[in-house]
Amino acid sequence: MAKNEGVKILAIGVGNANQRELVVLTRPEIGTSDRVYSINEYDALQNLVQTMRSNILA
Repeated sequence: MAKNEGVKILAIGVGNANQRELVVLTRPEIGTSDRVYSINEYDALQNLVQTMRSNILA
């Protein structure tokens, strides 16, 4: 599994996405949302890129 290989899994919720499901996808073992991002519409993805880069490189 990717997580066992050290791959960080990030999730982006658009609109009314279920935050609990996104947390389960990214960090079910500890239940934190530090790898979950939320935006209102797809056009906002460009603005999210820098924030995600920082998280990925951390």
